[in-house]
Amino acid sequence: MSDSPTARMVVQPPFAPEYVVSIDQQAGEYYLTYQVCQANLWITLARKGTAVAITTKKVAVSPALATAIARLFNAAIAQTKYPGPIRRLVFDRTTFTFSTFQPGIGLQGGVTYSPPIETHMGALVALADRLKQLVSMPYDQALVTDLLEGAERLTAELKE
Repeated sequence: MSDSPTARMVVQPPFAPEYVVSIDQQAGEYYLTYQVCQANLWITLARKGTAVAITTKKVAVSPALATAIARLFNAAIAQTKYPGPIRRLVFDRTTFTFSTFQPGIGLQGGVTYSPPIETHMGALVALADRLKQLVSMPYDQALVTDLLEGAERLTAELKE
């Protein structure tokens, strides 16, 4: 994957394999890549494991979908806030790291932890996670339309 993603989500569940959903531009085309580890990296490393196999799937996506997802990620990242000191430790939450690259600005990112689905961040995670389906069903126009409309709707809500 590129060092300058159009839009990327890295998911680190506590007890399941990590995965990445990324949209990158290559030679003027946009590609959606889904990479999933076959075992949890942290558990493997803790047990002195040395390698984890990674499965990669990649499909072309339309510029309209790629830019809609990038606008959504950028809108969400623009609202990143840094909380005050945490008073308790929580170890069993999933970490979602979002990143984008914008010419003239560079790489930017934000993190959320197991957000409730009824929140904007929960909706962002759910929509980004549905991109995995598109890798398996790249010609499902209803899915593409749903993702595109969902990205545009959530972007508008985040900018309100």
